[in-house]
Amino acid sequence: MQAAHPFHHVDKLRPEDAWSLLKKQAMPALEELALDNCKLRRLPPGLSSQATALTSMILQNIKQLNSVEGFASLVNLELFDNPDLERVASLPRLQKLVIVRCRKMMALEEVPELQKLELEDLWMEELPGYLLQGVNPRHLVLDCSLKLLTSIAAGESSTEWSKLSHIQHVKAYANQGGNKRKWHVLYTRDPYSFETNIGNSTF
Repeated sequence: MQAAHPFHHVDKLRPEDAWSLLKKQAMPALEELALDNCKLRRLPPGLSSQATALTSMILQNIKQLNSVEGFASLVNLELFDNPDLERVASLPRLQKLVIVRCRKMMALEEVPELQKLELEDLWMEELPGYLLQGVNPRHLVLDCSLKLLTSIAAGESSTEWSKLSHIQHVKAYANQGGNKRKWHVLYTRDPYSFETNIGNSTF
């Protein structure tokens, strides 16, 4: 990015001091935004309404941020280690959502075009409740605790089954020691298919 260029010529933004620039002037041609290790209570109101070309956003370790909503053009959203994030909503074009260790996340709403949802938290012991509230991605990829995966592996007898049975394709995994994704559950709703390598002797 050259200082002589006006902001509306910027396609990508990732300098550490860029947040102060964003607050001063929204960028109508901004396509990608990545923020890491900031303290923000909210994203600037003008950003969602004026960054009309923004299609991809990555937010990592943003302390105090409790919601991401109202980005009409956003297609890809990746969220990593945002300790206070509770709500993602009103993203009408969102197709891919990645949520990694955002442990307060409670609400996912108004994402009608969502195709792929990736959830990762190796300590996760139950699926998020928002999967029962109208969230219907075509693909769910889950990396969770072995305890949760074992529950999912029980299929229809699991208390977690209703949270994912409506999803067309599910790939769920758990690690064991240094063996990444040793255990799996693979599920397809239609035509029905269910596969797991978890048995009674897993623990």
